[in-house]
Amino acid sequence: CPHRPVTCGHCKGKIDARCQQAHERQCPERKVPCPHLTAKREAAGPHTPIPCPEGCFERIKYCELAIHEEKCPVRPTACSNGCGQMMELQEVKKHLESSCNLRAIRCCHRGCAAKVPATSLNEHQTRSCEWRLVACDLCSDCFPVCILAKHQQNQCPNRRMRCVCGATEPAKEMPEHRAQRCGLRVIRCPLGCAIDVLEARNLDKHVKMHCELGVASCPQHCGTHGIQRNALAQHLENDCPERLVQCSKCETWYQAKQAFAHSSECSSTLDS
Repeated sequence: CPHRPVTCGHCKGKIDARCQQAHERQCPERKVPCPHLTAKREAAGPHTPIPCPEGCFERIKYCELAIHEEKCPVRPTACSNGCGQMMELQEVKKHLESSCNLRAIRCCHRGCAAKVPATSLNEHQTRSCEWRLVACDLCSDCFPVCILAKHQQNQCPNRRMRCVCGATEPAKEMPEHRAQRCGLRVIRCPLGCAIDVLEARNLDKHVKMHCELGVASCPQHCGTHGIQRNALAQHLENDCPERLVQCSKCETWYQAKQAFAHSSECSSTLDS
């Protein structure tokens, strides 16, 4: 940002980054060469040792002054990352490694190779990093953001799955559902009839209405209960008191339970 505050390398005052160069050229605390000392040095000759003008207390030949100034450890130097800070050359390495606001720092999340400016690191690690850990809404386990959707769709034990019978169950309960609760699972008749393939949803209907080993009440309402279905025809034909029978003498039809009364009536009629 061109309006960010930066520190002047001379007066240590705070200024806008866009005005930094113009300010430092005019800063009243900036170092400028003394014209009298410069003239004296030139007059002394190029090989005369002179004190470093930057203040490092080293004495340098005048002819090597320009080379020394490039490497002088106390020379005012701007941060190469562009954070706006000025410092001595000998402090640049430490600044870049530990205190520069624009130094690149690797994200701490496993799997993320991004390097971001120090000022943006917290934002990246807590909000925008695709490898930051977040809790699954279904199982509460933590996963990187970039694989959370895949986990919830294909791997989470609490994700909802639809069985072929139409029921929805958590994935971890689906094996039990298919083995014990699914209406379309294939079972055998619990009464042991000859039906080998039977859908569980049809079991009650099968036992109550179709199973040959199931029990039923007499459809003639004679009051007999618990008759095995495969013996029901014999009951209706031979045992049910409500069945119709034909008199062998008069050929009249009557209920079996009325046999004695009919026999008396039939004998009287024939005698007369």
